[in-house]
Amino acid sequence: TIFTYRDMEGESHTYRMHYNLTRVAHYDDDFDDDDRDDDEEEYSIDGVMVIEGVDYDIRGVREIENERNESESETKFYVTLGEGDYMLVEQSYESEGNETEQEYSYSVYRDGQCVERSSFEYESEDDETEVKMTANKDGNNQALYFTRETVRGREIIILRTGTGKDAQSYYVTPVTDADGNVTYEYELIQR
Repeated sequence: TIFTYRDMEGESHTYRMHYNLTRVAHYDDDFDDDDRDDDEEEYSIDGVMVIEGVDYDIRGVREIENERNESESETKFYVTLGEGDYMLVEQSYESEGNETEQEYSYSVYRDGQCVERSSFEYESEDDETEVKMTANKDGNNQALYFTRETVRGREIIILRTGTGKDAQSYYVTPVTDADGNVTYEYELIQR
């Protein structure tokens, strides 16, 4: 599997994973108290991640649960970077009816201390979408929060950047020109 991402400075990075996914447990509970069909599986993850030509060991676990109209999965794995140094990657997905939630994060640990962490969260339900991205590296925090919803037939978009007292919020309005091209206007929300 090949993964590509952009860091906080906008630089593109690519890494490749070679791994085995081995089922270690399966639970099929068709006769529980609440009359739902539950199906749960647990997998172990074992392999290597190749970053700039160097192999790093990975190990972890993936859990998947399915019920009638709901499904969940969680994946967590550790990438050994060196003696006492590692990267923790966590991913979760949940879907129930018309609601979807996804979260992804990675954290880099040096000598047992978290020195870098990035996360991405996405939630969608009916006519509302929320996206939140945060990053912390060398004590510098960055955050971006986006929400879009429809209120009385009108689309409302709010964008928030920064953290704490440095945070700024904007109303974002899509504008369509005569040729059908869409651009966006930003209006600072005054405190």
